[in-house]
Amino acid sequence: SGSIGLTRLPHRHHFFTPINRNDIIQSISFHFLAIMSTPLVSIITRTFNRGYILPRAVRSVLRQTFTNFELILVDDASSDDTPAVISALKAKDKRIRVVHRRTNSRLATPREEPMNDGLHCARGRFIAYLDDDNQWRKCYLELMLRALVENPGKVLAYCDMCDHTSEAEIARRRRLDQRTMVFPTPITFVAPHRGDFEQIEVSPLGWYSDYVDTNEMVHRREALDRLGGKWLPHPLAAVINASQGLGSDHRTHADIYLVERVVRAFGSNRLHYIPEILADYAHRSSPHFHNSEIDLSHLAL
Repeated sequence: SGSIGLTRLPHRHHFFTPINRNDIIQSISFHFLAIMSTPLVSIITRTFNRGYILPRAVRSVLRQTFTNFELILVDDASSDDTPAVISALKAKDKRIRVVHRRTNSRLATPREEPMNDGLHCARGRFIAYLDDDNQWRKCYLELMLRALVENPGKVLAYCDMCDHTSEAEIARRRRLDQRTMVFPTPITFVAPHRGDFEQIEVSPLGWYSDYVDTNEMVHRREALDRLGGKWLPHPLAAVINASQGLGSDHRTHADIYLVERVVRAFGSNRLHYIPEILADYAHRSSPHFHNSEIDLSHLAL
């Protein structure tokens, strides 16, 4: 196992470069986009019966250093206090918008995707996604959006994420997961992306050689529109879930399938990798799962 910092991985080197005229122009352009009246980025969060942890995810959005966004909360027909929690959150910030589904997406045949409900009303030129059990580091949007604004040829940016789990899950990952992994603490792991999506392999155990998670990507809206404008379930979702012991109906793996679709349509060179840990995920097995915040104090700054 190794030791990593909060935001920078040891497998990349960062050097200071002189500021030139183009850098200044790009910086001014990014600042203008940050203050325009129409939200630059739409963030979509789907939730179901998660009123007890949803505020944690929302708070991580509201404290972003980049503030020109709209946050669309899609309630997937929750039966607990989630609608009331959402209403309270919306009352505190005008950037929050709400979509209430009448029926749960998993009851539909074929199964529906709540992310598409959010996409239907999204106004941003860029789209980001945050699950209700994840949270972003404060500079997530700023770094991801700047990468796309300053690199107009790129259609999707992605970063690294730290998973917070249990010692038992760490042992399982060490035994089965074939990706290159870093273990900052006995209950956390990071699977740094390779930055190369020319070839994505799936092992017999169902592990991807590189997997871009929902909470690690921001893309141009026009790119998704060219692909039909919707999230779609991965054709191999049942196989992947069964191999990973997740249950055939648990996850659709639409996130990595979106990346695969983008690569096929635009080419892998149109993706931009930011080798920074900008997101955190608390597994159900994590001692932080029910906490109001995912505690990062045990990680090196």
